[in-house]
Amino acid sequence: MSRFIVVVRESTLQDGKLNIPEKFVSRNGIRLKELIVLKVGNSGRYWEMKLEKEDDGKVWLCQGWKDFEDHYSIQHGNFLLFKYQGNYNFKVIIFNKTATEIAYPTKSKSYRPTANDHDETDSDSGSVQILDVPNTKKAKPTKGGKIKSTKRFKHAVDMDTDQKATAIQRAEVFKSKNPFFWISLPTTYVVQRYMNIPKKFFENHLGDKSTNVILKNSKGGTWLVQYVFKIVKKKPIGKFCTGWNKFVRDNNVQVGDVCHFELIKGHQISFRVRIFPTP
Repeated sequence: MSRFIVVVRESTLQDGKLNIPEKFVSRNGIRLKELIVLKVGNSGRYWEMKLEKEDDGKVWLCQGWKDFEDHYSIQHGNFLLFKYQGNYNFKVIIFNKTATEIAYPTKSKSYRPTANDHDETDSDSGSVQILDVPNTKKAKPTKGGKIKSTKRFKHAVDMDTDQKATAIQRAEVFKSKNPFFWISLPTTYVVQRYMNIPKKFFENHLGDKSTNVILKNSKGGTWLVQYVFKIVKKKPIGKFCTGWNKFVRDNNVQVGDVCHFELIKGHQISFRVRIFPTP
């Protein structure tokens, strides 16, 4: 267990401390009352805090947490993804209520790392974009393996924060040696005829030329989809267009489902697409 997600509750804000899974602490041999260092996203900011254990057996981030909470305007319903990097160093990524990584403040009263701290880059491969993860009813398979839903598109609604955290964890677990990205689909990408691709991914792997690509599902089915690159208001945009809506319909992709796109090597640009339904 090298990572965990914490959902911020009202009690977290009131108590000024954050509960940490005790199993995580024990499995990683982390000693209590030791100073730990949090590296925030890719901001280059570091925060020093202390872990403490109370009489009820729960482990908490106490000293230093309140300043961290105030600086990043942590709110009820936010998510914090902790990745342990060894030697009491953590990388933490902060998500807002819609499961989108927040924009981190540029200035900070943060801890300055010492010579003993190692400058690590995130070891995870791929590119990640986390969007809206609303609740939805799941479809049932019919004869012939096709999937049919009694209600094709359901508008986004607020989802229980625990379900959002579960969706993020499931997508985080899946890794690949090939370049990949995953997106939890908001209503727009399900009802409209396009899906935006994370900027870092299309710049590194797809380029600035529009072309056709192939999407393959887990059953071996294939769909021809157009990849479109364009500049909008001086900003590069890459997206799936023509053919995307058919892929969504044929695979009964629902609002909130997590789609994992793995780039497959070959003459034709192809993606293996894994669909993780929302709980």
